[in-house]
Amino acid sequence: MSVANSKQPGVQRHQELCLILELSNAMLEASLAGDWDALIEHEAKRRPCMEAYFQTGVTGHEVMDVVEAVRRIIEIDQQIVALSTVRQDFIAAELRNFNLVKTAVDAYSQNAG
Repeated sequence: MSVANSKQPGVQRHQELCLILELSNAMLEASLAGDWDALIEHEAKRRPCMEAYFQTGVTGHEVMDVVEAVRRIIEIDQQIVALSTVRQDFIAAELRNFNLVKTAVDAYSQNAG
């Protein structure tokens, strides 16, 4: 077996980890843009990649890269949760405003008729 071939599994694992990070970053960008459908699509792609990647044990030479990647993924996910919470609060406020307007219109309609 040549040296190049012996490195292939490590190169493939590195590429898989990079893909997970790319999808995580795409999720964050989508959430920053308010594109929640894209966020869901990227997450649906990322989930099976992460499951497949972490089913295999981490080798000694991968540890530092994996630790750093996991830290970054957690950081990204926390940012997405914070953004989605803000969006959820905004939507809840909009619904409350809508209900107030609807109540006012209903009250006006009852008094006008």
